[in-house]
Amino acid sequence: MSMERKTPLEMRSQIELYAEHLHPDDLDRGRIITLLQELSRISTVEGDRTTECAQELIDLIRGHKDAFIHFLREQHLHRKHDDVEHIKERVGVYEMYRSAIGVLRQQLETCLLEDDPRQAIRQLDGFVGAGAHGVYLSIPGHPDVIAKFIDPWIELEMGKYKSEGINDGQFLEDTIEFHLQMIGYARMKGQKHFAQMVTYSPEERVLVVERLHTVSHVDIKKPFSTYTTERQILEFADSLLCAAKLGIEVDVGKDDVMVDSQGNFFAVDYELFRTYPQYENPKDTARNYVSFVENFFISVLGSKRHPLVFQIADILDDIFTVYQKKYIF
Repeated sequence: MSMERKTPLEMRSQIELYAEHLHPDDLDRGRIITLLQELSRISTVEGDRTTECAQELIDLIRGHKDAFIHFLREQHLHRKHDDVEHIKERVGVYEMYRSAIGVLRQQLETCLLEDDPRQAIRQLDGFVGAGAHGVYLSIPGHPDVIAKFIDPWIELEMGKYKSEGINDGQFLEDTIEFHLQMIGYARMKGQKHFAQMVTYSPEERVLVVERLHTVSHVDIKKPFSTYTTERQILEFADSLLCAAKLGIEVDVGKDDVMVDSQGNFFAVDYELFRTYPQYENPKDTARNYVSFVENFFISVLGSKRHPLVFQIADILDDIFTVYQKKYIF
């Protein structure tokens, strides 16, 4: 397969697809994603046409050129053209929101310089919510979607904004979290009970997701039977099992599970499953996650002795079995 010159959109899409296939703890994965815009301006990686690039780009290209060409040949051999076309389509959709999201990012950066950054963010006109790994803001002019900025808290705590440099450990942690969520949203496309991703930007670490007309389950101060049914609760538990089978971990804490006016539950924060340093054994990781989910259902039902808890326990056993086998690193 010849490596003819490509448009910036074609090159960018192929580079992004290549980066997604690199191992999550590969530091170059984060560098490639962050430098997508610059890399996409190079129309070919063959020959020595990179001498006018910044040294960081030259090093990345030279270090990955052979692997990148081999990857593209494998894609061509197995006729996986749809993967690249999907990314090209996504890039085009994101352009609709890029300008407005840029304004929101500037507002976030200003907030992170305040004495109380978290409170400043919550006072923004477009503030929708905040979780462990993201801040949700309304996108002006686009009432049906919201922007999820991945891990501005990490940037706050490590002083990345307005800093002179970013060390490899900070770079890695930031980009890994984005990819865990982006791939998680992509896998759950069309699945009931899960907020859907519309588009995303790897280099800006932003997901654009559908806006749900819901409220947090923790804000409903009534018995569950007044706003939902046992059947709907079991359906949500089954959906968590479906997610597990796809390798997806769902955050069911605080504001991360929403309920609509018909009593249906929705997960808004989920990502690819992973192990954690404090749990060396995958069983420990799985057990911790299942306990977290069990406590969520107990809090909804109001008692660990509720009959439905015992039915849900069977589903949790299945989730535990699945999660022992599905983890990334």
